Amino acid sequence: MSQVAKKAWGRMQMGQNKPLWYDIVTNLYPPMSFAAPKHVKEALKKGRVPKPLAIVYPEDKTRQELLRKYAREALRPICLDERMGSGGLERVVERQRELIERGVHADEARALATEELTSKEEERALEERVARAELGDALPGSKLIEQLTMQSS
Repeated sequence: MSQVAKKAWGRMQMGQNKPLWYDIVTNLYPPMSFAAPKHVKEALKKGRVPKPLAIVYPEDKTRQELLRKYAREALRPICLDERMGSGGLERVVERQRELIERGVHADEARALATEELTSKEEERALEERVARAELGDALPGSKLIEQLTMQSS
């Protein structure tokens, strides 16, 4: 009950008429409760400082699984052409969220998004090997470049 409603209720107790707005205000605003949550009460009873509850998002599980599986991808530097602050793993999480919003089941969306990551990772590794071969850092001879290009097709 708001402060105004409390004052009106006190005046009604003293014999004044109920204001026209009283029922609307008391029904519109729910009663306020300042009771502590259960975990806070339990911590205080034990003499401990209450810890805040963990904030968990559905994407966190996906991030954990991807970091376990593709730890190397998390360490890869982000190129300038990639979106700001969005590495490869984060793109997988975003892609999974998009697929789920379109109605794809969460497990299937995770598999599709991960598949996209692995194909891009393989493509990037191939480009890196070809670039090293072109720079002459790889074994001498043009056969290596031919082998690499044949593997990709």
